[in-house]
Amino acid sequence: MGPLELHEYTGLDAVGLSELIRAGEVTATEVEAVARVAIAQADADLGALTMRTATTVPVRSGCLPRAAGSSA
Repeated sequence: MGPLELHEYTGLDAVGLSELIRAGEVTATEVEAVARVAIAQADADLGALTMRTATTVPVRSGCLPRAAGSSA
């Protein structure tokens, strides 16, 4: 899988995104970048988002929730 595209991001829920990260297909940083693009596009239509100064927080390895039925 190449870089995460906006249409791919919007087609996944949090579980799907975490599975891609866990599988090493994308990084949490890539998901965050696409999420910011999605937020900016939504705000262009809504004009309702006011907090644009959020900083990036590093994601620690192993902090994602386990998938249901996962034994690892």
